[in-house]
Amino acid sequence: MLRAAEAAVSDPAPANCIADGEATAAVGMSVPGPGAERNRNRAVLVSRETQTRPQPEKRGQAEAIRLPVAANMAMVAAVSMARARRIVFANQKGGVGKTTTAVNLGAALAVAGKRVLLVDFDPQANSSTSLGCDGEQGGSYELITGVLPPEELIQHTAVPGYEVVPSSINLAGAAVELVNQSRREFYLSDALNDLDTAYDYLFIDCPPSLGLLTINGLTAASQVIIPLQCEYFALEGLSELLKTIRRVQGTLNPALTVGGILFTMFDVRTRLSQEVVREVTEFFRHQVFRTIIPRNVRLGEAPSYSQPIQLYDPKCIGARSYNALAREVAQHG
Repeated sequence: MLRAAEAAVSDPAPANCIADGEATAAVGMSVPGPGAERNRNRAVLVSRETQTRPQPEKRGQAEAIRLPVAANMAMVAAVSMARARRIVFANQKGGVGKTTTAVNLGAALAVAGKRVLLVDFDPQANSSTSLGCDGEQGGSYELITGVLPPEELIQHTAVPGYEVVPSSINLAGAAVELVNQSRREFYLSDALNDLDTAYDYLFIDCPPSLGLLTINGLTAASQVIIPLQCEYFALEGLSELLKTIRRVQGTLNPALTVGGILFTMFDVRTRLSQEVVREVTEFFRHQVFRTIIPRNVRLGEAPSYSQPIQLYDPKCIGARSYNALAREVAQHG
């Protein structure tokens, strides 16, 4: 089953580096010293010489100075317009820690100084309520239908730099409304284009299904993270999900890659958890995150207080695990 579903993943291209000499600038001033008078006299002689002797190389020198400056300005502009990493969290099996991962990984990255926007694209709105947000006044449904502009839909969380487009039950009707629309798989992707340069990460939390909403999420993203509960039946869901991802790659979003398979709800006391980790790692060696999320009571309690785990109990094993995952995701970005 796993052999049939195995898919290759491409490592992201390394970021461009600045050469050592490009970022340096010469300073044309010096502090006067004992030889200052002699230098001034020499400068007068040079000045008189240059009045009678043209120096055609001056223009070339000026261009040589201007060109690196222009190149650096263009490079700065390109950096300022960098697009966010779009990551979708998907698994058609419910209860695997998908929403828990989206919420707490986003919070961990925000705590580390990144700008994160979480789009709750699940009509159940669990991500929204986990962060104390309410989509009744507008959310992801209004985002893809264009009823309201994005800036009126974004809500702040208790974590600085972490924002949410909430969801509501209205989104459940979107799948029906979009069926007969052209480009129905691209509604979310098109809606997110205006938000790309405002954030470092755009997270999409999809419903536990392989319907049109999840297809929109896969089409809009550059990477998919697959939370996988350490149970036998989760393997069957993984096989079907990977088939869907390959179909999306072949027809709708060729740039989509598997960002990683994340083991969740790992119980070190059970042999089954260890066997699932071993079997999946054997077949998807380069697609498995090193970080494993253990079962943790505090992770289950945090949503009832509308807080991510980093605020509810930053010292618990769940918070430390998602912080480690955030570092791993950032390093592979």
